Amino acid sequence: MSVFIVTLYYFAEVCRQLRCELRPNFFPMSVVLAQAFFTVHYFFGSGHRYEFSSIHWAAGFVGFNEMNFFGSGALVILETFAAPIIVVIALPCIILWVSKREPNENTSIIPIDGDDYDRYGRSFLMYMFFFGFNATMTTLSAFTHRRHLMVWRVFAPKYIFDGIFAMVVDLLVVLISYFISSMH
Repeated sequence: MSVFIVTLYYFAEVCRQLRCELRPNFFPMSVVLAQAFFTVHYFFGSGHRYEFSSIHWAAGFVGFNEMNFFGSGALVILETFAAPIIVVIALPCIILWVSKREPNENTSIIPIDGDDYDRYGRSFLMYMFFFGFNATMTTLSAFTHRRHLMVWRVFAPKYIFDGIFAMVVDLLVVLISYFISSMH
């Protein structure tokens, strides 16, 4: 997890250097795609696979003395989908880091202008498109291989995980977008 966060930091720094060299209102979409690939890499790097047997159920019992159904479920979901949660929260932070503005004198809040909203929207749409496209291609693959012997062993779990990843990313983007728009 710490390597993933350090990677996010270094990508923000590279993006800031690119912005300084290219143009002031520039936010490269390659950074968003790299973050999407890091999300998938972190999912597999943390020991998960597109199999239900690879879900880390032991994460649900951390911190509880007795069984807590909702708390355990929330911990398992957070452990499984930690990478998209971190990246969706980090994308606006990276954009603010890249913009490199100073806070107001009276408050510690960094002002957000229309260009930032445009960058938020484009980066969120690109991130959602990545996972939506992945889910669409998995759906077509599952449809194509519907008579394959291993359809329930290989294609169905990947189809389910990609669909859930796309839904989690879409839900997080909507929540973060609402939070950002309510701050202004």
